[in-house]
Amino acid sequence: MFLLLGSLIGSYFNIPIVEIPNQALSAQQVVAFFGMQYQVPAASGSGSTIIAGNVGGALIPSFMSLYLLWHYNLWLRGTIATIGVAAVCYSLATPVPGLGIAIPIFVPAIATAIIALLLDRNMSARSRISPEPLVL
Repeated sequence: MFLLLGSLIGSYFNIPIVEIPNQALSAQQVVAFFGMQYQVPAASGSGSTIIAGNVGGALIPSFMSLYLLWHYNLWLRGTIATIGVAAVCYSLATPVPGLGIAIPIFVPAIATAIIALLLDRNMSARSRISPEPLVL
């Protein structure tokens, strides 16, 4: 519960990593992508893009993932799963002018579920039959 609460609160905080100058500023508009309508914010400021890491969406989940990889010694399977999901997401990611890089919303979750089943089907079948509590 503390990790969930920390992730929710941390989602309000970004840590700037690098600033990239923009080539052109876009006006406020609505962009359609995979049936979703996105409101592009009006340009303001110095005309640059700041790449930042979100505390609740990047740092806390990364540290939790590293802990689980270490604790359960899943380095090989974790690396294979990460490369597989990254390859699927990279192949479907599309740059949308004024919005950023977009991907269909359920692709990462579905790719993760399929790859997890492929890597360890026995564990998923065992957890359905006799659920064991996860002890951290």
